[in-house]
Amino acid sequence: MVKQFIRTATKYRGLQETERIRHTLAATRRAGWPYCPDDEGDVLFRFAQMAEGQPALEVGFATGSTAAYILSGLGSGHLTSIDYDQNHFERAGDKLISSMGFSPRHR
Repeated sequence: MVKQFIRTATKYRGLQETERIRHTLAATRRAGWPYCPDDEGDVLFRFAQMAEGQPALEVGFATGSTAAYILSGLGSGHLTSIDYDQNHFERAGDKLISSMGFSPRHR
């Protein structure tokens, strides 16, 4: 009974503000490719909110999942992502950021 209570009380419940990102990632996810876990994405979103409107730098872009959470939290802020080989993931990060409308604030 106590274990069930703890499981229920600590169960991940996604933020309403990141629902669109989670839904988009779930629809485009490819097996074996790196994606930000939903709960960690929510943490990134909250951190980015603390820097709202400021420029940010991300090292590693791959599928763009972390960039989506960061850009969503940054509001009007810009994000620069650095990745050594975007072609390895068929430019999935660029495609995701573009599909979500974040391209004008991403480099």
